[in-house]
Amino acid sequence: MEPSTLVDGSPPLRLLRDVVLLSRLVQQLIDPPLRRELGMSSKEIYVLRSLTLGIKRPGAIARRLNLGPPSVSRAIDMLEDRGFVERCTRHDDGRATEVAITDAGMQAIDTALRVVEAAYAEAYADLDPALIQRGIEVVEDLLEAMGSEATKLS
Repeated sequence: MEPSTLVDGSPPLRLLRDVVLLSRLVQQLIDPPLRRELGMSSKEIYVLRSLTLGIKRPGAIARRLNLGPPSVSRAIDMLEDRGFVERCTRHDDGRATEVAITDAGMQAIDTALRVVEAAYAEAYADLDPALIQRGIEVVEDLLEAMGSEATKLS
């Protein structure tokens, strides 16, 4: 049996293929304007967004975003260099590091949300709002069923 027949015939593999494609399309849509306006990638914005949700430990951010710890650490380094976050040690455990978003980081999130909304509005102005809502519900249900940490504080 050819691989394309397997992918087209297996619902889990079709779902995987389509989710990966959708993720790439979203990244291609939002990364260029984010880089142009803020000099940041979507990954760095996702790290900042995690901080606004109260997730302060780099490892917890990595789990929530399904990224490797080194990738999150590099993003935090860049954000810290730009003054968007600050690292600090936990008062109850001097070995543990937490990250806090700064006022500049909050302003960057506000700008990023406007940039992303404008990119979506321009690219997908004709999408039916009911389809978007249905997509949100399906993806959230799938994430929850798969035990994703992304649904716990979104």
